[in-house]
Amino acid sequence: VEKNYIDFENTFIAYPISYDSNGDADTWTMGFFQGDELGEIAVQIELRKKFPDVNYGCESQNRIWLTQKEGHEIYASALGDATNYYDYSGLATDSYAVNVGTDGKFTGCVSYQNTPMFFKEDSVHIIGGSLPSEYYVTTITDFKGCESGSDKSFAIIDGILYYKSPYGIVAYDGGNTTVISNALNLESYINGIAGVLGNKYYISLYNIKLNQRELFCYDTKLGTWCKEDNGDVLLFVNMKNNLAYVSNRSIGVIDGEKETNDEIIYESIEKSFPWSVETGVYGYSYPNQKYISRLQIRMYLAAGTKVNVFIQYNSSGIWESCGAQITGRGINSFVLPIRTKKCDHMKLKIEGVGQAKIYSISKLLEIGGEF
Repeated sequence: VEKNYIDFENTFIAYPISYDSNGDADTWTMGFFQGDELGEIAVQIELRKKFPDVNYGCESQNRIWLTQKEGHEIYASALGDATNYYDYSGLATDSYAVNVGTDGKFTGCVSYQNTPMFFKEDSVHIIGGSLPSEYYVTTITDFKGCESGSDKSFAIIDGILYYKSPYGIVAYDGGNTTVISNALNLESYINGIAGVLGNKYYISLYNIKLNQRELFCYDTKLGTWCKEDNGDVLLFVNMKNNLAYVSNRSIGVIDGEKETNDEIIYESIEKSFPWSVETGVYGYSYPNQKYISRLQIRMYLAAGTKVNVFIQYNSSGIWESCGAQITGRGINSFVLPIRTKKCDHMKLKIEGVGQAKIYSISKLLEIGGEF
């Protein structure tokens, strides 16, 4: 308002004199001229900033980008002003809005490679350009989009975007989507909530069959999945070099120290838990009657870690023990020799509880006869 004035049909010119802070909080005292006379009048003014009704948002290019689940509009705030979505002054700092025509509900949005992306379950809308006058929308259909309810599953590690889609956990590199969770069989899992610690992608998923949440971890360097536990994680937050989480029961830290105070209990998710590793089939690829006569596993076991090794011959479905349980001493790595039966093919399974690292599995081949 300040020095601006209002001309009511040229009968008088009004301007603000003062704001009544002691009485009605919405009352301004207005001064006006009508002819040569100066008068005063008290009026009520309600100042309201319009804000779009939205469900999802992200930050990109110093703007907040928003969209509504049920709608077709995408909004961008004025440059540097997260509260202004209706400023169309013709400047480079203006707000921006666009309507898209694809079917279905919006399911989430994320800023990837400094570009806002708005997802539906089978499509994505990508905003290009750097100014409101240059913005354009690229729509990709037949796309593995974000699953409804998994808008918190987005995470970026080493330039790759990971999220939960109706097809499973997807890795998107800016051009292609790849499902990386086929081994987990996630058909009964929904509502992904994700966090990142180093090169690991943690995602809490709700198992509709068991009526509980379960926590999975994907090592992006090794390309391996681990099931952590049944932690009821509702939110992940990065905190220095740790990954904090919030559940219905507590606040915890992954890779953090355990401590207790009167208000918050910090508990480590990564306690010792049962794990297993199963190899592929050995033997099919060896011609000229070659067969495996011995296996050697080189591994490191932390102190107290317990490991059992099993072998299955010729797809019999029966796992045979390869010896007594091994207990780690946490000093050096060691080699475990396994004398195998003569067979056409085989595979290994290693089960354990505690921290372990498998460095290599080597095979000794021998040549058999024709019969």
